[in-house]
Amino acid sequence: MKAWTGWRDWLERRFPGERFDLVPLMPDRALQHGALDNLDFLLANPVQFGALDPGRPVRWLATLRPSGRGDLRFLEQIGSAIWTREAGPASLAGLRGLRVGAVDPQALGGYLLGVELLDREGLVPGRDYVPVFSGFPAERPLLQLLAGQVDAAIVPLCLYEELRDAGRLGGVSLRLLRPAATDARTGADAGSPPCEASTRTLPGWSLAALDTVPDALAAAVGRALLEEPPAADLPRWSLPVSSADVERRLRRIDYVSGDRDIWAQTRRLLAHYWPWLVGLLACASWLLGSSLWLARVARRQRRRLREAHEQLHAYEQALARADRVASLEEMAAGIAHEVKQPLSAILQYAEAAAWRLKSETPDSALLPVLQRIRDEVLRCDRAIANLRGWARPGQTAPVGERRALGVLVEQVIGMARLQAGRQGVLIESSMPAALAERPVSSAFEQVLANVLSNAVQFGAGLVRVQASACPGGARIEVADDGPGFEEEHLRFPFVPFRTTRRDGLGLGLLIAQRIMLSLRGRIHLGRRADGRPGALVVLDLPLEPTRSDS
Repeated sequence: MKAWTGWRDWLERRFPGERFDLVPLMPDRALQHGALDNLDFLLANPVQFGALDPGRPVRWLATLRPSGRGDLRFLEQIGSAIWTREAGPASLAGLRGLRVGAVDPQALGGYLLGVELLDREGLVPGRDYVPVFSGFPAERPLLQLLAGQVDAAIVPLCLYEELRDAGRLGGVSLRLLRPAATDARTGADAGSPPCEASTRTLPGWSLAALDTVPDALAAAVGRALLEEPPAADLPRWSLPVSSADVERRLRRIDYVSGDRDIWAQTRRLLAHYWPWLVGLLACASWLLGSSLWLARVARRQRRRLREAHEQLHAYEQALARADRVASLEEMAAGIAHEVKQPLSAILQYAEAAAWRLKSETPDSALLPVLQRIRDEVLRCDRAIANLRGWARPGQTAPVGERRALGVLVEQVIGMARLQAGRQGVLIESSMPAALAERPVSSAFEQVLANVLSNAVQFGAGLVRVQASACPGGARIEVADDGPGFEEEHLRFPFVPFRTTRRDGLGLGLLIAQRIMLSLRGRIHLGRRADGRPGALVVLDLPLEPTRSDS
C-alpha cells in the first residue's frame, strides 16, 4: 500500500473525474470465484493473470519497466534469488538435507522460479531438502534466514537490495547462490545498485482493465501510463508483453494456468528418475520371473504345511490324551487301593455266610446266590488288579487266569441280561464251536462287560454279540440299535472324562482300550454296516495257537 499510494494519487490527479481505491488481495483469495466482481483494474504478476477465468474479458494495458530503483523495483521484473548466510552452503548442491525458506507454494518469484532452478540441479523438494513456507509479506523468508530458522531463502528479485537499503538486515551480509545475469542488473538506472538474481527473469507486474471499465477510460489510462512520469519515484510502464514465455515457464515448473504439458512433465521425470526406473524395471523383471517359480514352490509348501498341520494337530490331541491319562493313572491307583478293602470284606462275609448256611441247610436256595456274589467279588478283584496294573507307568495289565472264550462271553452276557431285562433290552449271541474252547485272559471279561453295559444304558432295544475267527485270533462284534456314536466320539474315541451320561465319568472306553492294548488286542468304534442307526464295537483279541493250529 505504501509503495503504490503515490501512483494512485497521480492517477486521480490525471483523471479528475475518477476515484481510484487500492484493494489489496492475498494471492490465494484473488483466484476465488467472485473475488474480482467489484473490481475495475487488476494489478498483479503473471501467475494471477494466467489463473484467471478464461471466459472473463481482460484488456492488457501496460507492464512495469525495469528501473532498478524505488520501492517497486522488486515488482518490475519477476525472478528468484536464493540467499544463504556467509557461513552457509556455497552451492546449490550444498542445500541437500537443509531447510529452504519461501513465502508461499504458489509464489512465482518467491518460490516457483527458484524451485525450477533447484529441479534442474536434481534437487526435489521434500526428498532432497525441506521447504519451509512463511507466508506473506515476501520478506519473511529473509528474516527467518537471519534468525537462523532456515538455512537458505528463496525470495523475489530485488527484495534483498530493498531491505538492505532500508537498513532492515542489520548490516548482515548474505551470499547469493548461483548468480545469473538479469535484465534488472543491466537495465538499472545510472547510480543505482544492480539487483542480483539466481534465475532468469520474467516480465514484471502488469495492469489489466476488467470488463467493468469503459473502453474510453481504459484506453486513456493505457496512454497515460506509457508517458514518461513527472516524478522519479513513480513507476515506469511499457507496452504489455506477451504471456507465452510466462506460460511456458509455468508449465515447466508444474504450475498449471491452462492445460498440463504432460509430455514435458514425463520427460522431466524420466530425466531425473531414469536410474530408479531402470532399477524398478529390472526388479519387476526379476520378480516376474521368480513369481512363477515361487508360485509352484508355494503350492508344494502349502501342501506340506497342511500335512504338517494335520500331523501337529494329531500330536496335540495325543499329548492332551497323555496328560489326562497321566492324571487318570494316579487316580486309578488310589481308587483301586480304596475299593480293594471293602471288596475283601464282602468276600469274607459271603464265604462265611455260605459256610454257615451250607452246614445248617445244605439244600438252601441262597447258596447259589452267595456263590454268585463270591464270583462277582472275585471278578471285581481281577478288574482292580488289571486297573492297578496299567495304572503303574511302565507296566501292563496282568494276564490273570485263563478261561474258555465261550464260557467267559456267556457269563458276561448272563450278568448283562440281569440289567437288560429290567429295561426291556434283548441280548442275542452267537459263537462258533471252534472258538468257544479257546483260552483267553479273564481281563477281557471287563472289556466285554463295559461294552454291553454302554449299549444297554444308551437306550438300545436289541444287542447282538457275534464272534468269528480272524487271522491270529477272534473278532467279537457288538452291534445295537441305539442312537450310535457321535462324530466327535468316532474321530477321537478314547478321550478321558468325556461322557454324555449325567452320572458317567467318561472312563469306561478308555479303560477298555488300555486293557485291550495290554492283551495285544484292538478295539474299534463305528456305525452299523447295514446303514441303520446304531453303534458297532469291534474287539480283535489274539488267541494262543492250539496243537491243531500248529
